Amino acid sequence: MRQGSTVGPPTGEGLKRAFGSSNVAVEGIDYAALLSTNFNVGGADFAGIREMEDLLDRAAARCPTSQIVVGGYS
Repeated sequence: MRQGSTVGPPTGEGLKRAFGSSNVAVEGIDYAALLSTNFNVGGADFAGIREMEDLLDRAAARCPTSQIVVGGYS
């Protein structure tokens, strides 16, 4: 679980408490969190965007009946 150090871990733990830890999987994305990447098309680091797309594609393929929730902050 890679979620940074400020927002991700408490958000993931809160979701697990609310919905049950066996019902929630949490995954973070490593990305370059730089002011300059905010000006890229898509508003983020290109490698991070690709990693997120790949992660969502894999989750949807492996768990087709699951609800997938995506969040972020800026």
